[in-house]
Amino acid sequence: YVYGQQKMIAQFNCTGDWSFYIEGDEIYHEDDLDKIKKSMKTYLDDPDVEALVFDFYHFYGNANSFLNSPGWYRSEARIIKNSIRSYAPDGLFWLVLDSNKKGRYPRAKKIGVSCYHYGWVRTEEQMNLKSAKIQKYWGERPVKIDYSQIDQSIIKEFQGSHPEIVRDWLPRADGLFKTDPSYKPTLKQKKHRFLLKLEKLFGIDLSKKHFKLI
Repeated sequence: YVYGQQKMIAQFNCTGDWSFYIEGDEIYHEDDLDKIKKSMKTYLDDPDVEALVFDFYHFYGNANSFLNSPGWYRSEARIIKNSIRSYAPDGLFWLVLDSNKKGRYPRAKKIGVSCYHYGWVRTEEQMNLKSAKIQKYWGERPVKIDYSQIDQSIIKEFQGSHPEIVRDWLPRADGLFKTDPSYKPTLKQKKHRFLLKLEKLFGIDLSKKHFKLI
């Protein structure tokens, strides 16, 4: 609720045609900025389009590795029109109000641009400090974060280039991030492995979506 509250304080002060929501550990590539701007111009007067959707790179462990799993959202609406009634129940997504009683996910268009999410390439010390500070907002005790305790099969190699502004900050590392070889996947992670097989077999995306794609 605190995240949604702070997000809406900012949004209610936005005066343009669109609101562009960027979290503190997210960056957009300088090569994509013109495409983002052109997409906002293209869909500004289209009443069927309420939001714009980005694909996500969730980097993990180092800058060469990202996560690909239905358990990690692969795409999310990050730009929304200021002309519609919307609110954020938390920091991740929006709901649109057609009436005063019930919200729905915004109708959205994918624009072929990625968001680079770097939260999980910070050191474990930094991540545990963050966890200790923010878990109180979720009413939970902080759980110690250990990067090695994750399913190795969902870690993929990044082949692209990083945004220029973050290159000097990224920790130096070679190759794919390696997890603890003795780690046993949880039941939820085993379920995600099964969903990955279904995705590959049928060519579908079974990750959670907080928008209605048009």
